[in-house]
Amino acid sequence: MSAQYAHVSRRQEPVSKNGEILLSRNHICLLHGLYDRPGATAASTADWLRAALAHVRIFSDQPCAFNLHRSIGTMHPDWISSQRLSSRIVWWLMPRGLEILERRVPVRIRGHGPYVNLWSLRDEHSPARRPKVSVPAPAVGIPPEANDPAAVDAWWSSVEADPNLKWLMEDIRCMTQRWSTQALSRGTGDHQFYAVRRQSVRRYICQHVMQNRCLPHGEHDVPMPSSCEVRSVVVNFDDL
Repeated sequence: MSAQYAHVSRRQEPVSKNGEILLSRNHICLLHGLYDRPGATAASTADWLRAALAHVRIFSDQPCAFNLHRSIGTMHPDWISSQRLSSRIVWWLMPRGLEILERRVPVRIRGHGPYVNLWSLRDEHSPARRPKVSVPAPAVGIPPEANDPAAVDAWWSSVEADPNLKWLMEDIRCMTQRWSTQALSRGTGDHQFYAVRRQSVRRYICQHVMQNRCLPHGEHDVPMPSSCEVRSVVVNFDDL
């Protein structure tokens, strides 16, 4: 870790009396910010803070980059790592940080309780931005790769059948279509070429909603199927 934040390494990973990993809301937003960057790597501290602020806005109309930056100093080195390159610091997500985000380990947010998703951390003073996705969640806490495909299909069938969630399905359809339109205008492939990628982008949005119960923000590294010539595509969901 960079010398500027080297004091972090002297701290043990904070845990509750029940063995849960203890984080603040800023910590979890910082982890999500790294996860949103291509390859879970931020090219600089400013790049990381910009990505994390998109998540802080769930809680605050006036997110404070200064407070967020101070929280980097209390991040545990098992969660993140860094390397100085010339005048900037490159940050990346460590396996332990990914386990926290995917809820493969018990996590508790200070002042709020067990971590379920970002929207569960809102309070009565939180701004009303993208609405909370109130959907059934049989797979909460299970990483996407461990899900039973039949259970996932049944889960989405219940979402699509809920008249109160028509807005959600329309948002997913519009985001997918806007990405496809932008990609076609920039690329050289035909419609069939982008149809495969469009399906992957839609699937990624659905997985994000299933895990976090909110639509994705910021840049994400979206995996592509093995039939594509690229392994992943960077999608900025704030542009959709």
